[in-house]
Amino acid sequence: MNNESVFAVDNTGTIIKHSRIGGFDIVFDKSGDCLWIVEQDIKKCSLDLEIIMTVDPIRHGACSVDINPDGSIWIADRFAGKLKADAPYGRLLKISSQGEILKAIDLNISPVCVRVNKSDGSVWITGTRERHRDFSVFGDDWPDTIDALNNLVGDETESYTLKYDAKGNLLVSIAKGGSSIDLDSSDGSVWIADRKKIWRYFSTGTILTEQTEVSDGQKWIAAVPVKVE
Repeated sequence: MNNESVFAVDNTGTIIKHSRIGGFDIVFDKSGDCLWIVEQDIKKCSLDLEIIMTVDPIRHGACSVDINPDGSIWIADRFAGKLKADAPYGRLLKISSQGEILKAIDLNISPVCVRVNKSDGSVWITGTRERHRDFSVFGDDWPDTIDALNNLVGDETESYTLKYDAKGNLLVSIAKGGSSIDLDSSDGSVWIADRKKIWRYFSTGTILTEQTEVSDGQKWIAAVPVKVE
């Protein structure tokens, strides 16, 4: 899928279906035999890539979607900008399989990626928010480079990862985040990848591991559960 089209590909790599329904993210509902595609609106599609239903509660752009055990979906709705200082950066939306808005949660982060724990319906979301940086300490003697500036006062954004239960109650807030997260279904732990680090946290929010020997660049992460013999 890209922002203009979606393709069905068989196990030989051959395109067998194509439709001009694009988006930012897509998820397959195995129990409902359908696809959910999100961007400026939300589309529920058949496996023949035909639109079953369109829902449009999106204020700016839905950037991520994942499926719940009951066939409903969680969506990250990312705003283009804040209208005032205390305005939210985005929303976390829960939509029923029939397109009804079940929950809308204002977020103090700009969401990037959302993932659902299929065992209990809890939902994790990661993103960023602006941070206040005090430049007055420099006076007329500023650092020579942007990297030096960031080392002294910190980056202009902070990253966070949040966990909610199936009803939308906040359970965990972690002061680490990135562009990609995934859940290990064997123990409910969460993997978080940003540009320079990868973290793994228990479902309770306690850190398990931190990987720093990674390249500086965009990362996507997928957790493969270990089978216990």
